[in-house]
Amino acid sequence: GDSVSSSSVVYAYKRLGEILTTFEEQTGNKIDFEDITMDWYYDFMEFLSSNNYKPNYRGKLIKNLKAILNLANQEGHSSNLTHKNRNFKKEQETTYKVYLSEREINDLFSFDFEENDKLARVRDLFIVACRTGLRISDLKMIHKDLIKESEIVDNGEKFKMDFIRIQTKKTKKVVDIPLHPNTTELLEKYNYNLPSISDTKFNEYIKDVCQKAGILELCVFTETQGNKVIKKSTPKYNLISSHTGRRSFATNHYKEDVPILSIMAITGHSKISDFLDYIVLDANEKAKSIAIHYRNKTQSK
Repeated sequence: GDSVSSSSVVYAYKRLGEILTTFEEQTGNKIDFEDITMDWYYDFMEFLSSNNYKPNYRGKLIKNLKAILNLANQEGHSSNLTHKNRNFKKEQETTYKVYLSEREINDLFSFDFEENDKLARVRDLFIVACRTGLRISDLKMIHKDLIKESEIVDNGEKFKMDFIRIQTKKTKKVVDIPLHPNTTELLEKYNYNLPSISDTKFNEYIKDVCQKAGILELCVFTETQGNKVIKKSTPKYNLISSHTGRRSFATNHYKEDVPILSIMAITGHSKISDFLDYIVLDANEKAKSIAIHYRNKTQSK
């Protein structure tokens, strides 16, 4: 091709080489052809996201890595075919956001995964994220000493409730979260030491969890690719990731008319614009909430 595109390709591969070298130095993961396993891929993705490489850029790196591995196969340098695995892929970042309703969370909570402990553990973590608004990476920091009982007065009536006080890893904010009965039950189940899993593996397994539990509603949305608008549809479980828990927490409380600032105090958002990015309401639901507001105002006159 012309010199511009070929020099940018050379730069892209050089950059990939530098990133792989850093990955090898920081994590001790080797980067010889035969060392590339699915676990290697998950570690690499984890490394990229923890070093704040954006999803689209991570996608480019994986695409280039796959091109190198394919070439190595063709030229006989490697017989490792791990990169052909359907999970060894650049993440398809779909911008369409979903959340689980109260009913879906309850259905998921009570679903019996029978002997599949792995899926049950992933489900349990996800429920705690839906009920606390915490990131999956923060859940492993929960322990018994963080849970305190507080006395609350509501319209002159006193009652006690357990709260968890935790400093989140990403923003270093200290947040106080009242414990939902689901959370209490799950914390007791694991003796206040929740299972730990990387975001990447979580994102893979949570789709299986939600598919098995019957979260199958078809989601139809549009995506812009280049200058074309493409209509897409996929079952809801395909769109669920580690962030959906936090998004469900924010959206469900918002729909129950909990004041935005109260929810933000729990999710640890400081900007309303960032927080609103977590709220998933279609245009119709937004219109309905205004309609209800109008009706209440006219009735109270």
